[in-house]
Amino acid sequence: PKTRTSQYWLNLALAGLLLFYVLYAAWQAVTPTMMGTQIANDYYQYIRVARMANSLDFAWIADWRGLGQAPAGTAPISAREWEEILPYPPVFTLPFQFLAFLEPRVSYWIWIAINIVVLILYLRFFARRLNLQPVPTRLMVMILASLPVFLNLLAGQVNIWLLICVGEVLRALLEQKPIKAGMWIGGLILKPQMLMVIGLLLLVQRAWRTLAGLAITSSIVASVSFLLVGPSGVALMLRSWMVAAQGPVNEWAEGMMNWRMIYEHLSNITNTWIGGTVAVLGMLVITGLTLYAWRRPLHAGPPLYSVIGILGALTATALV
Repeated sequence: PKTRTSQYWLNLALAGLLLFYVLYAAWQAVTPTMMGTQIANDYYQYIRVARMANSLDFAWIADWRGLGQAPAGTAPISAREWEEILPYPPVFTLPFQFLAFLEPRVSYWIWIAINIVVLILYLRFFARRLNLQPVPTRLMVMILASLPVFLNLLAGQVNIWLLICVGEVLRALLEQKPIKAGMWIGGLILKPQMLMVIGLLLLVQRAWRTLAGLAITSSIVASVSFLLVGPSGVALMLRSWMVAAQGPVNEWAEGMMNWRMIYEHLSNITNTWIGGTVAVLGMLVITGLTLYAWRRPLHAGPPLYSVIGILGALTATALV
Protein backbone atom coordinates (compact mmCIF):
# COMPACT_ATOMS: atom_id res chain seq x y z
CA PRO A 1 0.00 0.00 0.00
CA LYS A 2 1.07 3.58 -0.65
CA THR A 3 2.70 5.28 2.34
CA ARG A 4 0.66 8.13 3.74
CA THR A 5 2.52 11.44 3.90
CA SER A 6 2.62 13.76 6.89
CA GLN A 7 0.52 16.27 4.95
CA TYR A 8 -2.19 13.64 4.50
CA TRP A 9 -2.41 13.04 8.24
CA LEU A 10 -2.35 16.78 8.93
CA ASN A 11 -5.21 17.34 6.50
CA LEU A 12 -7.13 14.46 8.07
CA ALA A 13 -6.60 15.91 11.56
CA LEU A 14 -7.80 19.34 10.41
CA ALA A 15 -10.86 17.84 8.78
CA GLY A 16 -11.63 15.92 11.97
CA LEU A 17 -11.22 19.05 14.10
CA LEU A 18 -13.50 21.10 11.85
CA LEU A 19 -16.09 18.32 11.93
CA PHE A 20 -15.91 18.30 15.73
CA TYR A 21 -16.50 22.07 15.81
CA VAL A 22 -19.54 21.72 13.54
CA LEU A 23 -21.00 18.93 15.68
CA TYR A 24 -20.22 20.82 18.88
CA ALA A 25 -21.95 23.98 17.66
CA ALA A 26 -24.93 21.95 16.40
CA TRP A 27 -25.19 20.16 19.75
CA GLN A 28 -25.26 23.46 21.61
CA ALA A 29 -27.86 24.84 19.24
CA VAL A 30 -30.30 22.02 20.03
CA THR A 31 -29.46 21.55 23.72
CA PRO A 32 -31.66 23.71 25.99
CA THR A 33 -29.04 24.00 28.73
CA MET A 34 -26.41 26.49 29.82
CA MET A 35 -23.99 24.88 27.35
CA GLY A 36 -26.40 25.75 24.56
CA THR A 37 -26.22 29.48 25.35
CA GLN A 38 -22.60 29.86 24.27
CA ILE A 39 -23.61 30.50 20.66
CA ALA A 40 -23.63 34.27 20.14
CA ASN A 41 -23.78 34.74 23.90
CA ASP A 42 -21.51 37.79 23.96
CA TYR A 43 -22.70 39.08 20.60
CA TYR A 44 -26.33 39.32 21.70
CA GLN A 45 -25.24 41.43 24.67
CA TYR A 46 -23.55 43.91 22.32
CA ILE A 47 -26.60 43.95 20.04
CA ARG A 48 -28.99 44.45 22.95
CA VAL A 49 -27.19 47.60 24.05
CA ALA A 50 -26.94 48.78 20.42
CA ARG A 51 -30.69 48.28 19.93
CA MET A 52 -31.39 50.34 23.01
CA ALA A 53 -29.15 53.09 21.69
CA ASN A 54 -30.95 53.00 18.32
CA SER A 55 -34.49 52.94 19.64
CA LEU A 56 -33.85 55.37 22.49
CA ASP A 57 -30.40 56.76 23.16
CA PHE A 58 -27.31 56.20 25.24
CA ALA A 59 -28.55 58.61 27.86
CA TRP A 60 -31.56 56.34 28.40
CA ILE A 61 -29.23 53.40 29.00
CA ALA A 62 -27.36 55.49 31.52
CA ASP A 63 -30.64 56.39 33.26
CA TRP A 64 -31.54 52.72 33.71
CA ARG A 65 -32.93 53.22 37.21
CA GLY A 66 -35.68 55.46 35.89
CA LEU A 67 -37.20 52.73 33.70
CA GLY A 68 -35.93 49.41 35.00
CA GLN A 69 -36.98 47.34 31.99
CA ALA A 70 -35.84 46.62 28.47
CA PRO A 71 -37.60 48.17 25.47
CA ALA A 72 -40.04 46.11 23.43
CA GLY A 73 -38.45 43.44 21.29
CA THR A 74 -35.45 42.80 23.58
CA ALA A 75 -34.87 40.08 26.12
CA PRO A 76 -35.77 40.73 29.79
CA ILE A 77 -32.95 42.15 31.85
CA SER A 78 -32.33 41.25 35.46
CA ALA A 79 -31.19 43.72 38.10
CA ARG A 80 -27.70 42.22 37.98
CA GLU A 81 -27.53 42.57 34.20
CA TRP A 82 -28.59 46.20 34.44
CA GLU A 83 -25.54 46.78 36.59
CA GLU A 84 -23.31 45.51 33.79
CA ILE A 85 -25.24 46.81 30.78
CA LEU A 86 -22.24 48.93 29.70
CA PRO A 87 -19.29 46.54 30.15
CA TYR A 88 -17.20 48.36 27.52
CA PRO A 89 -16.66 52.06 26.72
CA PRO A 90 -19.78 53.21 24.80
CA VAL A 91 -17.75 54.28 21.75
CA PHE A 92 -17.24 50.60 20.92
CA THR A 93 -21.00 50.12 20.67
CA LEU A 94 -21.24 52.37 17.60
CA PRO A 95 -20.32 49.66 15.01
CA PHE A 96 -22.95 47.33 16.47
CA GLN A 97 -25.63 49.98 16.02
CA PHE A 98 -25.57 49.30 12.27
CA LEU A 99 -25.87 45.53 12.77
CA ALA A 100 -28.66 46.10 15.29
CA PHE A 101 -31.02 47.15 12.48
CA LEU A 102 -30.90 43.57 11.15
CA GLU A 103 -32.49 40.44 12.54
CA PRO A 104 -30.15 39.16 15.30
CA ARG A 105 -29.41 35.77 13.73
CA VAL A 106 -28.63 37.35 10.38
CA SER A 107 -26.44 40.04 11.91
CA TYR A 108 -24.60 37.38 13.96
CA TRP A 109 -23.54 35.49 10.82
CA ILE A 110 -22.54 38.76 9.18
CA TRP A 111 -20.41 39.53 12.25
CA ILE A 112 -18.79 36.08 12.01
CA ALA A 113 -18.04 36.58 8.31
CA ILE A 114 -16.54 40.03 8.97
CA ASN A 115 -14.29 38.61 11.69
CA ILE A 116 -13.04 35.75 9.51
CA VAL A 117 -12.29 38.02 6.54
CA VAL A 118 -10.60 40.65 8.73
CA LEU A 119 -8.46 38.00 10.46
CA ILE A 120 -7.27 36.51 7.18
CA LEU A 121 -6.53 39.91 5.65
CA TYR A 122 -4.72 41.16 8.73
CA LEU A 123 -2.52 38.06 9.06
CA ARG A 124 -1.46 38.47 5.44
CA PHE A 125 -0.86 42.19 5.98
CA PHE A 126 1.16 41.50 9.16
CA ALA A 127 3.37 38.94 7.42
CA ARG A 128 3.94 41.22 4.43
CA ARG A 129 4.88 44.27 6.51
CA LEU A 130 7.41 42.21 8.47
CA ASN A 131 8.89 40.83 5.24
CA LEU A 132 7.82 37.31 6.16
CA GLN A 133 6.78 34.56 3.82
CA PRO A 134 3.09 34.70 2.81
CA VAL A 135 0.91 32.69 5.14
CA PRO A 136 0.35 29.28 3.46
CA THR A 137 -3.23 28.17 2.99
CA ARG A 138 -2.82 25.16 5.27
CA LEU A 139 -1.35 27.30 8.05
CA MET A 140 -4.20 29.78 7.64
CA VAL A 141 -6.71 26.96 8.03
CA MET A 142 -4.87 25.77 11.14
CA ILE A 143 -5.10 29.27 12.64
CA LEU A 144 -8.80 29.53 11.84
CA ALA A 145 -9.32 26.05 13.33
CA SER A 146 -7.54 26.89 16.58
CA LEU A 147 -9.60 26.76 19.76
CA PRO A 148 -9.29 30.50 20.62
CA VAL A 149 -10.55 31.52 17.18
CA PHE A 150 -13.40 28.99 17.30
CA LEU A 151 -14.57 30.11 20.74
CA ASN A 152 -14.33 33.76 19.72
CA LEU A 153 -16.50 33.14 16.67
CA LEU A 154 -18.92 30.89 18.51
CA ALA A 155 -19.70 33.50 21.16
CA GLY A 156 -19.47 36.42 18.72
CA GLN A 157 -16.73 38.13 20.71
CA VAL A 158 -14.47 41.04 19.76
CA ASN A 159 -11.08 39.43 20.30
CA ILE A 160 -10.12 39.58 16.61
CA TRP A 161 -9.94 43.35 16.98
CA LEU A 162 -7.80 42.98 20.09
CA LEU A 163 -5.48 40.74 18.05
CA ILE A 164 -5.07 43.54 15.52
CA CYS A 165 -4.19 45.99 18.29
CA VAL A 166 -1.58 43.61 19.69
CA GLY A 167 -0.17 42.96 16.22
CA GLU A 168 0.24 46.68 15.60
CA VAL A 169 1.85 47.09 19.03
CA LEU A 170 4.45 44.50 18.06
CA ARG A 171 5.09 46.16 14.70
CA ALA A 172 5.48 49.57 16.31
CA LEU A 173 7.95 48.19 18.86
CA LEU A 174 10.02 46.53 16.13
CA GLU A 175 10.04 49.88 14.29
CA GLN A 176 11.09 51.57 17.57
CA LYS A 177 8.03 53.83 17.67
CA PRO A 178 7.02 53.75 21.36
CA ILE A 179 4.31 56.44 21.13
CA LYS A 180 2.61 54.58 18.28
CA ALA A 181 2.92 51.34 20.27
CA GLY A 182 1.29 53.01 23.26
CA MET A 183 -1.58 54.28 21.14
CA TRP A 184 -2.29 50.75 19.91
CA ILE A 185 -2.02 49.43 23.47
CA GLY A 186 -4.82 51.87 24.22
CA GLY A 187 -7.02 49.82 21.87
CA LEU A 188 -7.03 47.11 24.52
CA ILE A 189 -9.33 49.33 26.59
CA LEU A 190 -12.05 47.51 24.67
CA LYS A 191 -11.48 44.96 27.44
CA PRO A 192 -10.03 47.09 30.25
CA GLN A 193 -8.82 44.08 32.24
CA MET A 194 -6.21 43.52 29.51
CA LEU A 195 -4.44 46.70 30.64
CA MET A 196 -4.09 45.71 34.28
CA VAL A 197 -0.68 44.02 34.02
CA ILE A 198 0.68 45.94 31.02
CA GLY A 199 -0.12 49.32 32.56
CA LEU A 200 1.67 48.37 35.78
CA LEU A 201 4.68 47.03 33.92
CA LEU A 202 4.99 50.14 31.75
CA LEU A 203 5.12 52.20 34.95
CA VAL A 204 7.77 49.88 36.40
CA GLN A 205 9.74 50.22 33.16
CA ARG A 206 9.31 54.00 33.14
CA ALA A 207 8.32 53.74 29.49
CA TRP A 208 7.00 57.29 29.46
CA ARG A 209 6.67 57.63 25.70
CA THR A 210 4.67 54.42 25.46
CA LEU A 211 2.49 55.58 28.35
CA ALA A 212 2.00 58.89 26.54
CA GLY A 213 0.64 57.03 23.52
CA LEU A 214 -1.62 55.00 25.80
CA ALA A 215 -2.87 58.24 27.37
CA ILE A 216 -3.70 59.70 23.94
CA THR A 217 -5.88 56.76 22.90
CA SER A 218 -7.50 56.51 26.33
CA SER A 219 -8.32 60.22 26.25
CA ILE A 220 -9.95 59.93 22.82
CA VAL A 221 -12.03 56.89 23.87
CA ALA A 222 -13.02 58.54 27.15
CA SER A 223 -13.96 61.84 25.48
CA VAL A 224 -16.15 60.26 22.79
CA SER A 225 -17.77 57.95 25.35
CA PHE A 226 -18.48 60.92 27.61
CA LEU A 227 -20.12 62.81 24.75
CA LEU A 228 -22.31 59.76 24.04
CA VAL A 229 -23.55 59.00 27.55
CA GLY A 230 -22.60 61.92 29.78
CA PRO A 231 -21.35 61.69 33.37
CA SER A 232 -24.13 59.32 34.50
CA GLY A 233 -23.29 56.90 31.67
CA VAL A 234 -19.61 56.93 32.53
CA ALA A 235 -20.53 56.22 36.16
CA LEU A 236 -22.67 53.29 34.99
CA MET A 237 -19.80 51.94 32.90
CA LEU A 238 -17.46 52.09 35.89
CA ARG A 239 -20.11 50.36 37.98
CA SER A 240 -20.34 47.65 35.31
CA TRP A 241 -16.60 47.07 35.60
CA MET A 242 -16.90 46.70 39.36
CA VAL A 243 -19.70 44.16 38.98
CA ALA A 244 -17.72 42.30 36.31
CA ALA A 245 -14.79 42.04 38.71
CA GLN A 246 -17.08 40.17 41.09
CA GLY A 247 -18.15 37.68 38.41
CA PRO A 248 -20.56 38.52 35.56
CA VAL A 249 -23.77 36.56 35.25
CA ASN A 250 -22.94 35.33 31.73
CA GLU A 251 -19.44 34.18 32.53
CA TRP A 252 -18.32 30.60 31.93
CA ALA A 253 -15.30 30.39 34.21
CA GLU A 254 -15.06 26.59 33.88
CA GLY A 255 -14.19 26.96 30.20
CA MET A 256 -11.47 29.58 30.64
CA MET A 257 -7.73 28.97 30.45
CA ASN A 258 -6.51 30.66 33.62
CA TRP A 259 -6.27 30.28 37.39
CA ARG A 260 -9.94 31.12 37.78
CA MET A 261 -10.79 28.00 35.80
CA ILE A 262 -8.53 25.98 38.10
CA TYR A 263 -10.31 27.51 41.08
CA GLU A 264 -13.73 26.50 39.76
CA HIS A 265 -12.79 22.90 38.98
CA LEU A 266 -10.65 22.38 42.05
CA SER A 267 -13.35 23.82 44.30
CA ASN A 268 -15.88 21.37 42.85
CA ILE A 269 -13.52 18.45 43.45
CA THR A 270 -12.40 19.53 46.95
CA ASN A 271 -13.70 22.76 48.52
CA THR A 272 -13.51 26.51 47.95
CA TRP A 273 -10.70 26.99 50.48
CA ILE A 274 -8.34 24.64 48.65
CA GLY A 275 -9.38 25.92 45.23
CA GLY A 276 -9.03 29.54 46.31
CA THR A 277 -5.63 28.98 47.93
CA VAL A 278 -4.18 27.27 44.85
CA ALA A 279 -5.60 29.93 42.51
CA VAL A 280 -4.38 32.88 44.57
CA LEU A 281 -0.89 31.38 44.97
CA GLY A 282 -0.75 30.71 41.23
CA MET A 283 -1.75 34.29 40.42
CA LEU A 284 0.84 35.67 42.85
CA VAL A 285 3.59 33.49 41.37
CA ILE A 286 2.72 34.49 37.80
CA THR A 287 2.55 38.18 38.71
CA GLY A 288 5.81 37.99 40.68
CA LEU A 289 7.66 36.24 37.85
CA THR A 290 6.36 38.82 35.39
CA LEU A 291 7.51 41.75 37.54
CA TYR A 292 10.88 40.06 38.06
CA ALA A 293 11.34 39.56 34.32
CA TRP A 294 10.55 43.25 33.75
CA ARG A 295 12.89 44.56 36.45
CA ARG A 296 15.37 45.79 33.83
CA PRO A 297 14.43 48.36 31.16
CA LEU A 298 13.47 46.41 28.04
CA HIS A 299 13.38 49.49 25.79
CA ALA A 300 17.11 49.95 26.34
CA GLY A 301 17.84 46.67 24.53
CA PRO A 302 17.00 45.38 21.04
CA PRO A 303 13.37 45.93 19.93
CA LEU A 304 12.79 42.17 20.06
CA TYR A 305 13.16 42.32 23.86
CA SER A 306 10.18 44.67 24.11
CA VAL A 307 8.13 42.45 21.80
CA ILE A 308 8.82 39.39 23.94
CA GLY A 309 8.08 41.40 27.07
CA ILE A 310 4.67 42.56 25.76
CA LEU A 311 3.75 39.01 24.74
CA GLY A 312 4.77 37.77 28.18
CA ALA A 313 2.69 40.48 29.87
CA LEU A 314 -0.36 39.52 27.78
CA THR A 315 0.15 35.88 28.71
CA ALA A 316 0.37 36.78 32.38
CA THR A 317 -2.79 38.89 32.06
CA ALA A 318 -4.68 35.99 30.50
CA LEU A 319 -3.54 33.60 33.21
CA VAL A 320 -4.51 35.79 36.14
